[in-house]
Amino acid sequence: MKKFQLQFQPEYLNQSKYGSITAPVFFDWGDRQFPELGWSDFPVDIVEWWLNALSKMILENRDEGELSFMDGPHLIRLYRTSDTNFEFVCINRVPDMASIDLIEETEFVRNVDLGVLCSELLKTAQNIVFSCEKRNYQSKELDLLRESIKHFKNIVIN
Repeated sequence: MKKFQLQFQPEYLNQSKYGSITAPVFFDWGDRQFPELGWSDFPVDIVEWWLNALSKMILENRDEGELSFMDGPHLIRLYRTSDTNFEFVCINRVPDMASIDLIEETEFVRNVDLGVLCSELLKTAQNIVFSCEKRNYQSKELDLLRESIKHFKNIVIN
């Protein structure tokens, strides 16, 4: 299994005059990244979504979930393959030229250990909050992320 990391690059963190917080955040297996190396998105929002999606999978013992990105046509489908392992299906949605629909194209598939996924997600979420606080950034989304971190910790630590 390739080494898995959730990359967040706080040195590029920026808050717009409208309050949106952006920075590079992407999944990294060493030899492949998704959506791509240095992908910039809205880390406060999407990591909060991801914490909630994984929390729901764990609490409700679901075998399937999704990790969405705010920017771009990217999506990760999670499939539980065992009690401790998930299959990550990295998907790009592209326009179907024959209709107005989007077609999902699998870019690649990787397996990720649940413990590693939880650890990486929690570490990244905490790093995002710390980095935003260090810059005195404030937003309702940041407050939601703080709450989701607390909730997620209660699930994975217990």
